[in-house]
This record gives sequence, structure tokens and C-alpha cells, in this order.
Amino acid sequence: MSPTPTIYFITLGAMFGTIIVVFGIRFLQASAVAGADAAHTDAYRKLASDAVTAQAGNAATLSAIQSELAEIEGVMMRGVANWAVAVRKPTAEQLAEIKARMASVETILKAVE
Repeated sequence: MSPTPTIYFITLGAMFGTIIVVFGIRFLQASAVAGADAAHTDAYRKLASDAVTAQAGNAATLSAIQSELAEIEGVMMRGVANWAVAVRKPTAEQLAEIKARMASVETILKAVE
């Protein structure tokens, strides 16, 4: 009993069709992974950009705090053999302004945490 040509071609078609379907599924899976990777990379770049922006803002805030502290605490100079310190007593309205600024700084620091 020899196989008829129809059965022979159906068998070959099933084998080759299976191979083509498997490669098609693998191609679709690889393209989906590449798309997800691209989306992940874009999200990471946006996160890094936001972090740089936040860090620049924090650096500016820290610089402002340091200058305020220098203004509040006074100035200290050091020479080779001598030290000099200059401090002024703040007025009541300067103290109120300092307290308001420190409250805003505390708010910023709590938001950063």
C-alpha cells in the first residue's frame, strides 16, 4: 500500500506549516520583547531626566540654605595665625523672616523625603 500523493502533500504541508508557525510565533515574541525593552528604556531615560532636574533644584535649595545660615550665624575668617568672627544680633523682624524661611525649608525637605 503506497501513500497517495494527496496524503503525501498534506503530510509535507503539515510539517512545513508547523515549522513556519513556530518561527512566526518566535518572531512575534521577539518583536514584543523589543517593544517592551524600548518602552522600558524610554521610561528609564525620563526617570533619569527627572532625577537630574530634582537634583539641580535640591542643589539650588541647599545653596540658598547655606547662604542663609552664613547670614544668620555670621562670618568667620581664618588667617595663618589669627581668627576673626563677626556676628550681628538679628532684629525681631529678621527673626520672623528667618523662622518663615526655615519653615519653608522644612516643608521642602519633608517633600524630598
